[in-house]
Amino acid sequence: MAIPLSFGGTSRVVHYSSPGLVPGNTDLTLPLALVPAMRVARTLRLPGPLSPRLLGAAPLIQEVFSTWSEELERVDVAAGASSPGPPAPGRGVAAFFSGGVDSFHTLLRNSDRITHLVFVRGFDFHRRVPAIRGPATATAQRVAAELGKELVEVDTDVHDLTDPILAWEYYLVAAMATVALMLADRFERVLIPAEHTYADPVPWGSHPLVDPLWSTEAVEIVHDGATSRRTEKVADLARSELAMDVLRVCWRNTDGAYNCGRCEKCLRTMIALHAAGALERCATLPSRIDPRAVAAMELTNESDVAFAADNRRALERSGSDPELVAALRDAERRAAERLSERRAVCP
Repeated sequence: MAIPLSFGGTSRVVHYSSPGLVPGNTDLTLPLALVPAMRVARTLRLPGPLSPRLLGAAPLIQEVFSTWSEELERVDVAAGASSPGPPAPGRGVAAFFSGGVDSFHTLLRNSDRITHLVFVRGFDFHRRVPAIRGPATATAQRVAAELGKELVEVDTDVHDLTDPILAWEYYLVAAMATVALMLADRFERVLIPAEHTYADPVPWGSHPLVDPLWSTEAVEIVHDGATSRRTEKVADLARSELAMDVLRVCWRNTDGAYNCGRCEKCLRTMIALHAAGALERCATLPSRIDPRAVAAMELTNESDVAFAADNRRALERSGSDPELVAALRDAERRAAERLSERRAVCP
């Protein structure tokens, strides 16, 4: 499926492919194009009529994103509203699945009602790390088979649209919503795994306010798992032999590694597993943590800082590793200084 877009004085085409994909759903063009257009355009013209519910949510979506970043400005959305009929019966319930902590947690806590897993090649890895495509796909296929779920595999080059324009973290859930609406003929509800809790929502990745706003009359998009901290999710996953055997969290994948064991995301997960007493049982991550590497972690945004604080508090409660607690405090202190300087320069 090739989707042409035109905004900001340029034209782009985004491609999606998946077995049985039915073209013609124009609702998906709004989440696909809205946030990038806020970065480079004044008006967004979309083909075909859109869901009244989704079109009506566009102003609030833009209000939220424009408070997250001064680089994102509200645009006029030129599109007509459709007259949706009754939703097709007999559709399933899907959850996005990457093999990481959040998606595993959503799957395990909702396993009785999830019928399908949606695995997208082109979100957390793409042409940058081609070596990881095979192992990541094999993990998704294994998890779906062992838990009795049907796997929907999707390929996309959407990063070609977004990377020159804005940070992927701002766009991630819009990208997921695009795929969810693309599969509207199959699912009545799609679960998006939460990254943070309701107590500390961060404008990064999934968000409890924004995620449901991408819903239409036919597809309910659900922000799932925001009642649990990351350390609590990891402790839950530690009880799953399958999760401990295939957990995939890395986004750097240095030298094609499944998990590099050195980046902030790998270290954050290793610390949480250590706090849960389960690090040595995780087959996909190193079993030892170097406190010096933890102290040197680059916590580059509020999301990273929140995860580090969560890990530190879990270790403090256990009282088992004061050296690692001190290392986390060092990393948090350096991050606080950098973020303070950044706010001073960009008020």
